[in-house]
Amino acid sequence: MYDTGDAVRTAAGTATANSIALVKEAAAAAAAAAAAAAAADAAAADK
Repeated sequence: MYDTGDAVRTAAGTATANSIALVKEAAAAAAAAAAAAAAADAAAADK
């Protein structure tokens, strides 16, 4: 017999993993943007 509980748990686990990956990607992008902004500020300050 097909266990719908397992299917639901698997789908939920996959969705959670995907969400965590998206959050990590967004955080990395934000960190990169902040680093670029800091570099631009430093370059402007040198002039």
